[in-house]
Amino acid sequence: MAKKPTYKELEQSVKKLEEISKYKDIKEALGESEERYRKLFEEARDGIFLADAETGILVDCNHEAAKLVGRDKSELIGQHQTILHPRHIIKDGFSDTFKKHLRENEGQILETQVITSSGEIREVAIKANLLNVAGRKFLQGIFRDITEQKLAKEALWKSEQRYRTLFEDSRDAIYITIREGEFVDVNQSALDLFGYTKEEMVGLDVRKIYVNPEDRVRFQQKIEDSGFVRDYG
Repeated sequence: MAKKPTYKELEQSVKKLEEISKYKDIKEALGESEERYRKLFEEARDGIFLADAETGILVDCNHEAAKLVGRDKSELIGQHQTILHPRHIIKDGFSDTFKKHLRENEGQILETQVITSSGEIREVAIKANLLNVAGRKFLQGIFRDITEQKLAKEALWKSEQRYRTLFEDSRDAIYITIREGEFVDVNQSALDLFGYTKEEMVGLDVRKIYVNPEDRVRFQQKIEDSGFVRDYG
């Protein structure tokens, strides 16, 4: 006849089952967490590269990362991270931002360039974080393509420079005011016409240059009605 377990033995068995259940839950939670991470990793709109922090060898990347540099994922894994960048930004065997991200604050965003398989240079902003996995350190970089943004910014700057040249060199008096009537900018011809220095005129109430302040009201109304005024007098 089998010996009945004592209360203490039953209690120990219950605890053991609870421990097994707990570790099973943890394992399942870790599996679910890893699955969620992998889903976010693969579906991210930005390119994500993962490299060994010591050697610089690429160990993983998502679809957008491979697409950014025009290569298959299989071409990148196992390669050194310098494969991603043009030669002129590689120093001491690493790209200009790789070591900087390791040295400086995590999460810092640095701008640099990547080179595609066809040789095209793309501008990128990289946010990197250091990860510890099984006693090894990895640098995870999130690469955002900012090429179009930088081109637009450069075009805007050039446009502003052209405008500034036209504004300053015009023989006609040109000034800019806010709706309430305060000067915010004037060109040299306007300064010559009104006899002020730029320091005196910027911030001045525009009504002070009118003999009849009501003319300013009518002038502003015409602009608001039609968007421009021609041959006003």
